[in-house]
Amino acid sequence: MLTSVKILQNYSQFCSGHNCTTACTSSSDCPNGCSCVSGNCQVPVPPSDGESCSHVTMAVNVTTACDNNTLTVTGSGTPLSGVYVWVTKSGSTKYSGNTDSSGQFKFTELDGTVDAYSKSFKSEGKCYDAPDKKTVTLNTTSQYTTSKPECTDDSDCPANYPCTNNKCVKTTQPPTEPPPVTPDCSDSSSCSSDEYCSGGSCVAVQSGTCGSIINHTWTNYECCFDGDCASGYEFKSNKCIEKEYNPAGQGGLVGGNSTITAYIDSQIYPNTELRVTQPDGSSEVITTDSNGQITLSLALAGNYTIDLMANGTVKNSLIIPAISIASDETGRLTLFDVLAQQSWLLLILLAVALFLAYRYFVSRKGKNK
Repeated sequence: MLTSVKILQNYSQFCSGHNCTTACTSSSDCPNGCSCVSGNCQVPVPPSDGESCSHVTMAVNVTTACDNNTLTVTGSGTPLSGVYVWVTKSGSTKYSGNTDSSGQFKFTELDGTVDAYSKSFKSEGKCYDAPDKKTVTLNTTSQYTTSKPECTDDSDCPANYPCTNNKCVKTTQPPTEPPPVTPDCSDSSSCSSDEYCSGGSCVAVQSGTCGSIINHTWTNYECCFDGDCASGYEFKSNKCIEKEYNPAGQGGLVGGNSTITAYIDSQIYPNTELRVTQPDGSSEVITTDSNGQITLSLALAGNYTIDLMANGTVKNSLIIPAISIASDETGRLTLFDVLAQQSWLLLILLAVALFLAYRYFVSRKGKNK
């Protein structure tokens, strides 16, 4: 008996670029790399971490009983525990869960035609492939009707027909008024978190395959795997979150260069497009190198706008200045122009002046003592 099973959760990582959950009747209906399994396009369980595995096709069997039905999953004749299985009726999932230590999963559907499925998994060097769906017609009601008595108490009989020796016998006595029925609930708030109120009774919420029970209702997640998210989005906490794009760099003096680096989610973004708009309005698109960088020549004075592009869309922008140091009529640089354009230099000169003044007054005070 297998006691530890690794369930394959993410088919899409092995069928990149394809929708491997489409319905099918044969493998020819599926994309490359997918096979038709249980009416859906799926990818057989692949080896992981460089390991090879031998493929075993599981067998699914359904037996009926008076009180419930049993779905059994085996592999090479051995019962398999922990296998995810589900039962559908008329295309709708009615029951789902994992097989127990005996490789069994029980459900209580009594009549009609149901389809039973099992999910592929890999364990102990073997790849267990899901078989085709198992279609079973249940007739447990008619199967056991002949041995069921007509009644066991008065509640099984119509009014004025009390149950006598397991038979409903007519009587002329007035019917006994049944005691008032107190409902289990008036609304879902009276039920546990995984139940809802229906007809005065608390009923279990039917679970899906990817979601959670919120406010007594099953709610599907926005996405379940990375492959569910569109380009430029990533899978986080069952949501598709847009990635963060950021260009970074600093301005400089006219005639110099500026290095611009592109980032995506704080990681360098190589081989992406940066659109550079110069102060005169002209623009060009430059592709970053393997380090996610471009070298920008600051030929004109003014602001340069750098747009980080992804799939032809501007994701984020950066504006850097190119500063030109002016000269007077003789061609010499003026201190005023330098300080006006380089405010940081003005601050440094002011700090130096204050420091020298402080030293001067300290030295004068020392001499006067």
